[in-house]
Amino acid sequence: MIQAIIDRMGRNSFLLKGWTVTLVAALIGLAAAGSNADLALIAAVVSLVFGLLDAYYLAVERNYRALYNSVIAGDAEIPAWSLTAASVTRAGFLDAFFSPTILPLHGSAAACAVATAILA
Repeated sequence: MIQAIIDRMGRNSFLLKGWTVTLVAALIGLAAAGSNADLALIAAVVSLVFGLLDAYYLAVERNYRALYNSVIAGDAEIPAWSLTAASVTRAGFLDAFFSPTILPLHGSAAACAVATAILA
């Protein structure tokens, strides 16, 4: 069961990355074609929001991985069928947001959108 939750978080993160690339590319293309800076700024906001959501999914996934490792190790304090992972903390969320799987993609998408807004 824990593995299924981890898998679902990974799939959600993958889908968010795909939607980020698709929406940001489309909005930047429309902004550049029509010289509309507002569309490029919307693309930057989309990238930021999807980046935050992606970081949340990664933080939750990390907590479930820790739960899984504790159950496998036979930690006496955690029942074998427990699905209760630790809550996402601010430090865990920020660590996930600045990880190499989140910040480069969403940050570069937002930077391209802001650059397009400036140049449009």
